[in-house]
Amino acid sequence: MSDRPSPRSTRVTAQALDVLFKLEAEHLAGLLPHRYGLDLAPIRRHLPTELPQLDLHLERLDHVFELEDGSILHLEFEAAVSAADLRRFVRYGLALLESYPDRTIRTVVFCGPGTGQVPLPLDGGSLPYRLEGVAVGVQDGAATLARLRTLAAGGGPWGEVDRLDLVLLPLMRHNLGTEEVVREGLRLAAALPPPDQPRAMGALLALAYH
Repeated sequence: MSDRPSPRSTRVTAQALDVLFKLEAEHLAGLLPHRYGLDLAPIRRHLPTELPQLDLHLERLDHVFELEDGSILHLEFEAAVSAADLRRFVRYGLALLESYPDRTIRTVVFCGPGTGQVPLPLDGGSLPYRLEGVAVGVQDGAATLARLRTLAAGGGPWGEVDRLDLVLLPLMRHNLGTEEVVREGLRLAAALPPPDQPRAMGALLALAYH
């Protein structure tokens, strides 16, 4: 008998990670204006990420939120962003425009180190749609790890930016492999206050899974 996990158990694991990541993604999205200078209203609620299409297929987006100003925020996390990915994200944006008419749709793509060039902002013109990229992959992962290790060793309080950087570690520039980065991130997450640990760990694992 093979020791390989069954497809059912794999799906359950991915689903569990997704639930944890949704909880942490709301926190991450709330930090975007402060950390990356994006002009966004506060989050009102998390929206469904599955969009039924007329050709009878289901598009699965990373995260979608309704903001307090009524606009829709769509987040994507990618280690490497290609032209095909950008076309896919624009399709997602058009599908969101169909699902939420009379709303402004904004896609923010977190770009990892495999992205050759972070996408320039795309404006839909007469369509209320905008896509922009955040260059997480240019951030020095080794320096961030060193800073977070010092913070954890000293037992000091974790700021919001520290938590954000911890969760986004897999998308930063590293000499280490992804698995090693995630393992180190999980060890550091154990230094967070107990209520925050499961969400941060789940977000790290889910981001690496993606």
